[in-house]
Amino acid sequence: MFEVLIRFIRNPETILAEFLKISEVKEAMDELTLISMDKQTRAEYATRVKEMNRIYATERAGFKKGKAEGEKIGIEKNKTKVAKNLIKLCLSIDQIASVTDLFVEKIKNLAE
Repeated sequence: MFEVLIRFIRNPETILAEFLKISEVKEAMDELTLISMDKQTRAEYATRVKEMNRIYATERAGFKKGKAEGEKIGIEKNKTKVAKNLIKLCLSIDQIASVTDLFVEKIKNLAE
């Protein structure tokens, strides 16, 4: 492994694709590429990385919000389904409201 690292440091292009699958080698390759850039290119690279991280964070926040909204909709649908089944069992509207936490008006609409 040591010989591979020395070869890598001397000439990164000689690294076999199988070694790039090793996370430490890939990180070393990325770091070597970064430090071999000129100052302006490194600055542009850093700006690009920051922007990509910002986009990722925004997408992640949107995903979490969408997931939460989807879960809320699913819970509401389940409550409605349970209420319909309880209506079929002839439970009172107040009992159904107590069990499902649905508003009485919504249960009345489902019962019609």
